[in-house]
Amino acid sequence: MTNPDLTEKLAELETLCAHLIQQYQALEQEQKRWRQERTQLLEKNRLVKGKLEAMINRLRSLEQA
Repeated sequence: MTNPDLTEKLAELETLCAHLIQQYQALEQEQKRWRQERTQLLEKNRLVKGKLEAMINRLRSLEQA
């Protein structure tokens, strides 16, 4: 025979575990989005840095002319 309190506690634990699993999956998805955004921002920074360096070089060459 099972104790009704024990059965209730097990049901609560199952519910809590399911909730925690959902939270974990949501956090994993959020982390994935942050990583993708970070990758995109790093690429944009690289492109802007290249453009800025080219602009500086053009200004230096104009200065020397």
